[in-house]
Amino acid sequence: MITVSLGALGLAIGGVSLALHGHPHIAWTTAPALLALLTAAAYLTVRIQYRDQGMSLDLTEAVLAPAIFALPAAVVIVIAGLGIAAANTIRRNNPRKALFNVAQYVFAAGAGSLVFDAARHGSALHLRNALAILAAIATIAVLNALTLAIVISFAEDEPLPSVMRMLAPSFFLGSGVNAAFGLLFVASYRSNPLVVALFAVPLLVLRWSHRSYASRHGAARRARR
Repeated sequence: MITVSLGALGLAIGGVSLALHGHPHIAWTTAPALLALLTAAAYLTVRIQYRDQGMSLDLTEAVLAPAIFALPAAVVIVIAGLGIAAANTIRRNNPRKALFNVAQYVFAAGAGSLVFDAARHGSALHLRNALAILAAIATIAVLNALTLAIVISFAEDEPLPSVMRMLAPSFFLGSGVNAAFGLLFVASYRSNPLVVALFAVPLLVLRWSHRSYASRHGAARRARR
């Protein structure tokens, strides 16, 4: 029910965007590259241990930031849906989980685009538009965290406030990292759209550092036995 509702809301946002702005202009040099990067960002998840809690960190919201800045909401929704679907397929996630993840991001990305469109002024990256991008990233992060908390609350029969407290460290860490990289990606894209190809570098560096850390951590644990 939640998955269907989120997907329907995301599609409704896309429909409203089309009704308001007409047939979207698609930057064919940008949209496919951002789709590929979003797939990579959603797939290359970094696992971090914080005290006794494991957390996942990725740059999905950061990669969505230049898409929101440069593309209409309807196109952003399509990119989000296809990218998350591809990443879940590569990970061979459970179909029910994969569908929820797709619907979650379709809705959140659409809402983030609407927030940016309402707050932006022009196409330059001045202070107002930078704050609008941060607001869009925050919207995506909050909606994703809230919908995930609701699903966990129902599935585990746990009170929603306690689930939200459990997710809080991961939420704040992920939001901060994605906000910083999102602004960096938008500024780079604004200077030259061809720079989009270089966005893969931090994704690969994060993945490499995670594997290096996991390898050393595992070796240290084996040495202590």
